[in-house]
This record gives sequence, structure tokens and C-alpha cells, in this order.
Amino acid sequence: MSPLDLGNSPVCLTRLEVNEHRFVAETDGDTDGVVIAHRFDTPPKHGRLKREALKARMPFLIDIESWRLPYLADEGDRSFGSDVDTAIAGSVSLPMSFESLLDGSRSEPLVRTAAVAQSGALITFAPDFQFLTIDDPAFQVNRACLRQLQELVPRETIGAWIHVSLDTMLSGVLSSVAEIYRSDLPAGTILALTVSDIRPTQPPEVLAAYFSALEAFELAGFRVLVDRANDVSVPAVGAFASGCMLGNRIYRSAPASPIFENDYNPKIRLKYFDGERARMVQRDLAQRRFERGVLDCKRSRCAAATATSRKRLYELRFHAAHGVRDAIRDAQELGAQGLRRRWRNAEQMHLRGFAQALEITEARRKEA
Repeated sequence: MSPLDLGNSPVCLTRLEVNEHRFVAETDGDTDGVVIAHRFDTPPKHGRLKREALKARMPFLIDIESWRLPYLADEGDRSFGSDVDTAIAGSVSLPMSFESLLDGSRSEPLVRTAAVAQSGALITFAPDFQFLTIDDPAFQVNRACLRQLQELVPRETIGAWIHVSLDTMLSGVLSSVAEIYRSDLPAGTILALTVSDIRPTQPPEVLAAYFSALEAFELAGFRVLVDRANDVSVPAVGAFASGCMLGNRIYRSAPASPIFENDYNPKIRLKYFDGERARMVQRDLAQRRFERGVLDCKRSRCAAATATSRKRLYELRFHAAHGVRDAIRDAQELGAQGLRRRWRNAEQMHLRGFAQALEITEARRKEA
């Protein structure tokens, strides 16, 4: 299994759905690796994704999703899925208390279980929880878990994962977190950042706050992987971060809560990723653009634009992976200034919004 190289080109890791083992088995260099949710790696129902990744020698990360634990009411709570059946959930007393986890003897089973769950992964992440401020007990638990993980597995490549809501990110607290973690972790540590509800339709001021947070972590010496940042992943990685984690259909944006609030399960269709416009488009629109010769993929063998049969729908998944990777690499070559020039007068509103957000970010940097 090859290491995750963040040195030269940005990486794009594919977030897998629960039964997406075929993607792992059939992909042909479309992705730099995959991200598997811990609840999808829990026998007896699940576990095939990790087995397929190991079989294919595919680099992978495990998202232990510890941030979901505080939402579990008790050992029988299946109100929002199978989290309660995971080893992570079994390592803590439910309902969970942050105050109790500040006791090292109570948090050690959680940290040890998290390390075991990530066996074979490229990076071992410490358990983490959503927080509001740096004085929040949840943030103190995050730091304590990082210290314990460093002691338990000193030879592993350790990473930090940060989950916050959009409102918490907008409060500006992440710049303080970057400074605190600078003293807790060595330079070059990989940091995964999940901010809920990041979408290309957000106002430029909101996207600029997100970009500023990414810049703060990179300036603090971290290598940042943006998680589920939707199509915002392209300018985020192009100008600031070292890579992204993104799903091909779902798992393109992160929820603020694991509790499903809809009365029905909406059907989410596969779309075509248009790298030139940095966004997903409907399949029929992609096919019409392809037929007019105004849409193309760098891979000459890619048949995603004309995929029709169920079998060929996997072409859309493969294209979504290598299409995003091509887009973030092109964006990084242009850099922030090049992206602003390219998108400032773009026909698409979201691209003009990206350009404005990049301009606001630069202006704030100069003011600071």
C-alpha cells in the first residue's frame, strides 16, 4: 500500500457509500485512495469495503465518526443508524459525558478502540467531537485524546480531525485552534477539516471565512484535507489545502447533526462532474454538452458523459473521482491569483462567487 503523498500534487480521496465495494475493485487509478466510515466497517452486516481496499492495496482512511457519539441516548438508540453497534460506541458509557472523558482512565478505551479500528489505514486519527469555543469541554477532550493517542501508538502516523458547524467556523475560533494545535502537534501533521453545510451557493463572505480558516491551519504548519466541501473543494485545495475527501454521489457535504430530519429518504441521483465549471451537472445536460463538443474529460477512455445503462453508471463514479482530482490539480497550478483572474468574469455565478471569496480572503490577510 503506497503512502499518502502530500508533497507535490494535491490528493483527492473518495468517500465511499455503504455498498460501494465495486468502486474499489474496478477503479483504474481514478482516485488517490478511499475514505471508509467506521460504521460501514462493522461486522456482521458490513466490513467488505475495508477488505476490498486491502485486497486491492488501495490506500484508505477510516473515519471513526466519534463526533456522532454524543447524539446517542443509550445502548439501544438506533434512531439515526447503526452507530450504536460500532466498536467506538461500545467503548464509552452512553449517554456520553465530556466531563467524564477528561478522566484519562475513561477516555483510554475510546482512544485505544479508535486506533484498532484504523488498523491498516494511512493515518490514525484521534477521536474528536464538535465544539463551540476553545473553552468547550469537547475541545479539551479532543486535545486529551490526541495526547493519549500519541502515547499509545507513537510509531503510527497520527492526524487530527476537526468537526465544526458552519456557525462555529464563522465565529473565527478555528484560527485560535490552529495556534493551539501548533503547540500540540509536530509540523507537517495531517489535519482533516469538516465544516457542515459548505456549499458553492454560500455568500462570498462565508466562503472567505472558510478559506481563511484553511489558510490559518496551513500557515500553522499543518497539511489540511478538506472533507465534504462540495464543489468548494476545487478553490479550497487550489489555493489553500493539500487535498480533499469527497463522495461521488452523496457525502459531498457534511450535516451539522447525524439525526435525519426529513420525513422521507430523498433519492439522490448520480451526476456528472464538470471540471471546467467546477460543479456537478445533470447527466442529460452533460450528454448534450458532450455532443456539442463543449464538455470533455482529460481521460480519453472516460465514457461518463454518455453513460446510460446501469452497468455504465459506475463510469460516472469513476469520472467524479478523477475529474475532481484533475480539477484540484489544475486549480493548484493556477493558484489563488490565477483562479481569481479566471473566474472573476465567469458566466457561472458560483465561479464569480469563488473569485470574490478569494479576493476577500486576500484583503483580510493584508489587513492582518
